[in-house]
Amino acid sequence: MAHNLNMSQYPRLDQHKIPYKFEYTDKLVSLLMRIAETKPYLEEYFGQPLELQLLRQAKILAITYSNQIEGNKLEVRGVTQILESKERITADKDINEVRKYSDA
Repeated sequence: MAHNLNMSQYPRLDQHKIPYKFEYTDKLVSLLMRIAETKPYLEEYFGQPLELQLLRQAKILAITYSNQIEGNKLEVRGVTQILESKERITADKDINEVRKYSDA
């Protein structure tokens, strides 16, 4: 099945001779699947750009210290674990405060 997208809005593709007409073959789909499966490992290995790491660290510190002012006993490590956790349901007041601050 060939895909001809309306690429007239991207004249640089033609200018630089970048092909945009393609056909989904079994080999192409297989390679795309391998890329998709490998991407998380590559991102973990090479890490995130420094700017994103610094922004995340700043957010974690802001959440930690703002909540500690209000009496929350969680330290930086605890806040980090909460933000990385997928579990959303808990009765713990401190954890809920951290999540609410993060979502705001």
